[in-house]
Amino acid sequence: DWAKQNVLARYRLRWCTESLFRHLKSNGFDLEELGFSNPQKIRLLVAIVVVLYIICVAEGLKHFDRISQKTYAQGRVSGSASVFRVGYGVVSGQVRTIAHFLAWLLNAIRQKVKVPKPAI
Repeated sequence: DWAKQNVLARYRLRWCTESLFRHLKSNGFDLEELGFSNPQKIRLLVAIVVVLYIICVAEGLKHFDRISQKTYAQGRVSGSASVFRVGYGVVSGQVRTIAHFLAWLLNAIRQKVKVPKPAI
């Protein structure tokens, strides 16, 4: 049924967006703690952090097979850590300054990477 598939696709997209906001606000980048009020600065910061979020997710997907699975009482199985948090750990462990970040990013761009597709 097309309508049902459309609703499911929209829900998946919304869930991805909600996950992005959660990681930007409180589960990684803690943007709310900065207290910016200048709209131009906020837009620039959000643009930069969204790019960093994408990089963290990409790094997490590279290590997707290392994320242990957790089984809940109801039988639902989920990763013990989010793909973002795993990638955030990789990136933050290797990048301490802008110079380190640029060197790391250039190295990552040059590498050919096979990224597994997570089951959603």
